[in-house]
Amino acid sequence: MKSATLCLLILFPLSLSADEFTFSAIKNASFIGYASEVLVEAYGRLGHTVKVLELPAARSIFISNEGAGVDGELFRVSGIETKFQNLVPIPVTLSFSDWVVVSKSNTIKIEGWHSIKSFVVGTRLGVVTTDIGTKGMEPTKVNTNKQLLKMLLSDRVDLIVLSKNNALKHTQGIEHKNLHILQPPIQSVPVYHFVHKKHARLIPKITTILKAMQQQGFISDAYSRYQKRHR
Repeated sequence: MKSATLCLLILFPLSLSADEFTFSAIKNASFIGYASEVLVEAYGRLGHTVKVLELPAARSIFISNEGAGVDGELFRVSGIETKFQNLVPIPVTLSFSDWVVVSKSNTIKIEGWHSIKSFVVGTRLGVVTTDIGTKGMEPTKVNTNKQLLKMLLSDRVDLIVLSKNNALKHTQGIEHKNLHILQPPIQSVPVYHFVHKKHARLIPKITTILKAMQQQGFISDAYSRYQKRHR
């Protein structure tokens, strides 16, 4: 590991000016702690610091794409770059995000997005995965996961779709005892770190660093710790 780090220091010396990079992230997303650990380490190896700005999902992706006071997105599912073209994915998989259906009914058979077309669906604003998956369904969209659950509990929708991590996080407690996280996941999507294209010179450097961290086992070890904390 020391030799790999030394090579990286030769490639990208710390004599580069140290900067603070601010990355937006979806507010209260369960993945933030893990992604922050990985990216603080990655940027730290280049002599930089990282700040995370938590925002509602739609606001987060808007300002990161605009480059309005932030330098990119801490983490998002792959594919957002087709819609938000100022964001460049760093091609190192941080994880896979499973997206699940939550409902009061446990009899709905999940076989991809087409299997929920006949239901009244709730999703979260600004989440590209559910925007694409529910295209043509006209889902009810709200800002937070708590609002999603409130809609479901009050029978305003038949089901909601959110990431498995957030489903597990937000359905704990007696008030949610009648809710079911349906299996299998409706979709599984790789998760990447995204950098605004204004930092074109930085992109190959952070890519090399993250690939080295992946080979060294840092990323998988951090993810294992994250999973243990969220069991």
